[in-house]
Formats: sequence, C-alpha cells, structure tokens
Amino acid sequence: MKTTKWQGVILDLFDTVVVEDTRVFDRIVQRAFHDAEHEDGQPTIDEASKWILSQFTNEYSNDSSGEFKTEIEALRRVLTLASDHWAVQFDVDWSIDQIIEDWSVPTFLPSAERFFEKVDLPICILSDADNIYLKPALSHLGLSAIPVVSSEDCRAYKPATTGFEKALSILALDPSAVVHIGNSTGSDGAGAAAAGVDFIWINAQNAPLPPSSKAHPTADVKSLSDAVSIVMNS
Repeated sequence: MKTTKWQGVILDLFDTVVVEDTRVFDRIVQRAFHDAEHEDGQPTIDEASKWILSQFTNEYSNDSSGEFKTEIEALRRVLTLASDHWAVQFDVDWSIDQIIEDWSVPTFLPSAERFFEKVDLPICILSDADNIYLKPALSHLGLSAIPVVSSEDCRAYKPATTGFEKALSILALDPSAVVHIGNSTGSDGAGAAAAGVDFIWINAQNAPLPPSSKAHPTADVKSLSDAVSIVMNS
C-alpha cells in the first residue's frame, strides 16, 4: 500500500466545500428599506448588503475586547448598528432566523463532492461557523459522520491555533502528518502556518498571495476537486 506524507486532512467548509451564500443579506435589506421613506443618499440594496457583510466580518474577527462573540451575536450587533446608521428599522429576530435557515442548507461547490469520494484519509472539518447552522449544514450535505470543530467550540476564530490543535487531537496525528485545505490565506493559511500544518490554498480567482501574508501554501488550486491528486500523492 502506498504511504503518503499526509495521513489526515483538516478541511474548511464555507467557500471551500460549499457556496458561502450571502444573498440572504439582500433580502434582509430589502425588507428593512421596503416601507422606509426614500431619502437622498440612501444606499442601493447591493451597497447596504456589502456594508452589513463587511461590518459583520470586522465585528466577529477583529474584536479588540478579547471577548469571543459567535457569528450570530456579531450579526445581532451589526443589524442594530445598521438600523442606527440608516435610520431604518431592521427586524433583527426575523433576519437572524433567515440567516440560520439559509446557512443550514448550503450547496456543494462544483465537483467538491469528488474530494470525499476519492480521498480515503481521515478528515476533520474546522469552521468559523456557529453550531446552530454548521451541524444542520453537515447533515444536509450528508457529511455528519465527519468530525467537526467549530470556532464556537473553541471560543476562538482562525487563525488562532486552538481549533487546529483540537482537530489534530481528534485525528490523533502530528502537525507534520496533516494538511489543511481552505480558501483564506488570512485565517486558514496563517492559522495552519502557526499550527505547523501544511496548507493547500483554494484560490478560485487565481489571486496573488498578499505580500504581508503569513500563509505558506504548499500548493494553490482552483477548487477542492483539484486538491485530490495533491493530497493523495503527497
């Protein structure tokens, strides 16, 4: 039997295995602005959605207080800020329900299922998603048998090494025997480097590695399917 360098895989989920669908923010904005009186300077649906998404990312990943917030807690704060920012009432509870509902039923990225058919190594999923939609999402995808570590479990988001260390413990492997696959050089790549784990970058847009990046990709590929041969021939 052929022996590969990597004996296990730590795998990101959203935008690596499945589509990270942010269209739900368009629906949330449309509802909030539907009955609002139009004013000069009011953003378009697209502009408002992008603002909320940007604020959301900053809120949960760049919190200087040192206090961990789940993504849902961050979203509640951002939607409250959005109400004040545009003097428009966002229905926060309805919005959160919509987000949980949407993110609980993601769709596979093209050919991503091939990875699970062809790679016969132990896999642990490491995701920054909240358990409230992460666990249903894995069940929906037929991946519930795969062990998972969430940021909520660890009370820390990537690139903190806490989640990587827990995933390594689950796989019962040394860092040198594992590869992490993800789409972000900032969270996935930098976290893998700090944990001493090799990294395959899902670089769908063929972007250059940012000059300040702490990531050291072993390879970059367009899709998860493209990573199959690299993993199995390491």
